[in-house]
Amino acid sequence: MKKEIFLVPYAHLDTQWRWEYPTTIGKYIKRTLTENLKHFDRFSDYQFTFTGAIRYQMMKDYYPEDFARLKEYVRQGRWHLAGTCMDETDALIPCVESMVRNVLYGDRWQAKEFGRSSRDYMIPDCFGFPGNMPTVLLHCGIRGFSTQKLTWHSAAGIPFGIGIWKGKDGSELPSALDPCAYVSKVKSPFFLNRQRLKRLKAQIKTTGIGKSFQYFGVGDIGGAPGTGSVKAARAAAAKSPLKGDITIRQGSPDQFFRTLTPQEKEKLQRYEGDLLLTLHSAGTLTSAAVMKRWNRKNEQLAFAAEAAACAAWFQAGQAYPADKIRKAWRLVLGSQMHDILPGTSTPDAYTYAHNDEVLALNLWSSILEDAAAALAPLAGGEGDILLYNPCELSRKDPVRVDLSGREAYRGLKGECLLTDPEGREYGGQVVTDEKGRQILCFIPALEPFSWTRFSLHRDRTTVSSPVSLRKRESGYLLENECYRVLVTLEGAVSSIYHKDLDREILSRPPAYELQKEVPGIFPAWNMDWKDRQKPPFVRMEAGGTVSVAEEGPRRCTLRIETPCASSRFLREISLSAGSEIVEFCETIDWNETGCSLKLAFTGAMETGRFTTNWESSREVRDVNHEKIYEMPSRYWADLSSGEDWGFSILEDSKYGYDHPAADTLRMTLLYTPGLKRSDPFRDQSSQDRGRHTIRYALYGHPGDWRQGSDVQARRFNQPVRPFLLSPGSARQPGRHTPLFRLDTE
Repeated sequence: MKKEIFLVPYAHLDTQWRWEYPTTIGKYIKRTLTENLKHFDRFSDYQFTFTGAIRYQMMKDYYPEDFARLKEYVRQGRWHLAGTCMDETDALIPCVESMVRNVLYGDRWQAKEFGRSSRDYMIPDCFGFPGNMPTVLLHCGIRGFSTQKLTWHSAAGIPFGIGIWKGKDGSELPSALDPCAYVSKVKSPFFLNRQRLKRLKAQIKTTGIGKSFQYFGVGDIGGAPGTGSVKAARAAAAKSPLKGDITIRQGSPDQFFRTLTPQEKEKLQRYEGDLLLTLHSAGTLTSAAVMKRWNRKNEQLAFAAEAAACAAWFQAGQAYPADKIRKAWRLVLGSQMHDILPGTSTPDAYTYAHNDEVLALNLWSSILEDAAAALAPLAGGEGDILLYNPCELSRKDPVRVDLSGREAYRGLKGECLLTDPEGREYGGQVVTDEKGRQILCFIPALEPFSWTRFSLHRDRTTVSSPVSLRKRESGYLLENECYRVLVTLEGAVSSIYHKDLDREILSRPPAYELQKEVPGIFPAWNMDWKDRQKPPFVRMEAGGTVSVAEEGPRRCTLRIETPCASSRFLREISLSAGSEIVEFCETIDWNETGCSLKLAFTGAMETGRFTTNWESSREVRDVNHEKIYEMPSRYWADLSSGEDWGFSILEDSKYGYDHPAADTLRMTLLYTPGLKRSDPFRDQSSQDRGRHTIRYALYGHPGDWRQGSDVQARRFNQPVRPFLLSPGSARQPGRHTPLFRLDTE
């Protein structure tokens, strides 16, 4: 049997972590170049591996002469490209589209600059990996995945050293899940490296394959592997085969995965499912709430803007804004780096990251506005309200349009009527919000990816009232065709009754719960099982002041103001005509520490099947236990009673949940950890203090999540985009048609 240990010489660099971009550029990028170029000058067979197009771009921009030398070593096949990504990303928060874009733009950048690219995904340092990654990465043409992070308390253990990670669809991704720490050294003589030889022996014993994949190098501040390790690796490779017929090779992960034969892959062990960390990920699902909210908004706005740009190019002949799109995605992907988006960087680092998020939001918005200007003349009708449905679904969802400053609508309030280009009529209502703005609300029927103009008639009204709000002795009753929601005078949501299901959805009012969180180490990263076993030290179902925020036949909203500990919560509960969801919006002035803020939903069921969402796959989760007690999900999480009925919580920016009892799910809203006296991460004791806006909704359904949770979450996260056109906006011959239609929902 041929025996081989494949070494990957590597330097890990956190683009921001306990430092910021200026330090990365001025010190750590420079160090990585300087130290490696010295090794290349000294050792004729030196090899090195580095990831991240963003970091290479920094080298090119700030150290062009050294970058030119680097390119020559890439050409010689000695400086190895790896990772095939813009940066070493977080894997739990970014959506599937972000993962695809990270590979797409990283691959294109490498090909443009170096004339070649890698085909592996190298994320040595991250806080868990979703079970749909094999499917997504194989779709992107990736040949292999490697990480060393599972040694940090993996909930599933380490399934194998080298093996096959399977996706839910049967996709099989060769993976190295135990390749030594990236800061490990190579000692001389190599045959005395017991731990490295032990990994090879274990691989042979379990699979009969004589190959081992192993990192060595430095981190987290870049640089180059130590001279001792470089000499030892060179000597071992030069003397190969060593004692026992072991060949030592050096190179990139891409090169290693290319060497695996179909016969070898068939023999490898297989694992299917998530690769989550018990400790070193639970907090990162919620830390840096503003980053997570702006990241979600950027992901959704990116989709809306690109589809709009396609329509404007295809139908109006407007130039496609490819450069703007690349620039915006680069800003978003850069901020998804595995310490920035998870919430473990310094406050000063977030000054840069927040700025990048806002720059990206402005770029997407400008693309949308340009598309609206191009398509408005083709949208039909003469109205000055233009609506864009940036979604592949036909929909009837509430749309809110700010009419403030438009002279034609000054003083308009109450009911009104709108018409579309086909003459269809829609009832609307105009209310004045808490900022004194005139807000029009109506519920149009919109085709997928459609642009439609509506006319507002202030002198015509409707009389139907599909939504009502009534005050009773016991509280306020909100009602539409689907729900009856009762809110007590003290602010408790005492009943959410689903008419079609003919049942109460919850057995107890939704409750704010403050859960003690004082992790032993790594506060922004960790939540401890010892804390999760304790009951919340505050549970609050009521105790607020209730008022009417909005009332009309299309939409009604109650407002509940509640003090809690040192913080203050403002909750709005809304029902819209025809809506299948109960909407909530929380505005929270947060001033706590040493705890998380959770929302608890207790279903009117004896036991529930808790399902979380990875977009392209789903995971059924157990009740909290010592291995997994904070669970990731995107867009929705569901609790269903067998195949009879259930409810989903839809959200616009939250990712952490837990399942403390068979009938209960909790969504984590905010997390400000407590610190031990000796904790070095002092800045994290006040993280996320300030004001936050969080939207979520409850969706009751027959069966389980398959009965519409994806569709409802999609509509909730991707709203209709309104534009108020200038009076008398131009019209052109011809007619806009939706970009495309699906033959099935």
